[in-house]
Amino acid sequence: MLFIIDPAGGGAGKEILQYECATGKLQRFQDVKVRWYKNQVMVHPVPHAAFQAPVFCLPGGTGRFLNTSTFNNNAALASQWIFGDGNTAAETSPVHRYNNVGPYSVTLTVTSPDGCVDDSSLVINSIYSQASLQYAASPENCLGDSRSL
Repeated sequence: MLFIIDPAGGGAGKEILQYECATGKLQRFQDVKVRWYKNQVMVHPVPHAAFQAPVFCLPGGTGRFLNTSTFNNNAALASQWIFGDGNTAAETSPVHRYNNVGPYSVTLTVTSPDGCVDDSSLVINSIYSQASLQYAASPENCLGDSRSL
């Protein structure tokens, strides 16, 4: 969404402000005249995207991402996840599986009901291979025998 703000009113002010909701970018234009088609300008709050990542252990590699995004009136936010391995999800706090150690760059993009967008990215390094334990044991062991691994 794009909004034009005229602090002086009437479109003939010395300064016109243009605010782009999706990027939060504010531009100033001076000495311009704007023809107004509507008398009302709506400015909507931007959500704050945030999340926590789990620790993954291979070979299963499954964990739940926790969406901790906030919005000023607690309205529901649409969520879009990019997991960095070619997979995506649209759930609020999705479960995802990694098949390899990584690292992976994960991005969460949230969109408010008014179309305002924010995103947050995190590099996931907490994917660990399963430890392997190798040992030899005698097929017959008696209570009290000592063995070392």
